[in-house]
Amino acid sequence: MKLKPTYCLIAFLSSALQAFGMYNVHALSGVTEGGVLGMVLLLEVHFRISPAVSGFILNAACYAVGWRTLGKTFIGYSLIAAAGFSVGYAVCELFPPLWPGIASYPLLAAFVGALFIGIGGAMQHMLTVENGILNRKKLGNIVFNDESALL
Repeated sequence: MKLKPTYCLIAFLSSALQAFGMYNVHALSGVTEGGVLGMVLLLEVHFRISPAVSGFILNAACYAVGWRTLGKTFIGYSLIAAAGFSVGYAVCELFPPLWPGIASYPLLAAFVGALFIGIGGAMQHMLTVENGILNRKKLGNIVFNDESALL
């Protein structure tokens, strides 16, 4: 498995962008997510576990379960992305939130939070699918199976 430095940077920064949105919008406003992002917020609210820690642990657990399906290259970039989220969130925690009053505007909070999560996710999609790290059919099967299991 040979990881490309440019792709590593995209993986790291896209997740750090998502962490920025989670810290400065979602964690303040009560807007939440599903999956791992939602679980890290839940763990922070109820157990005071920093998303910088829980995010990496939960993502690593997911990768351990799916490593055969996803492949070594995808797992490599995913671990870098998980580190990007954790480092990004830990850096954000060193500073006060940028928009503490955003909780008073839930529609704005949902929109702004969605921008950070969406742009970060689009960068990750570009990295994995558009560069052939994960093909569309495999990605579609993974998403379908995950959503089916949740239902």
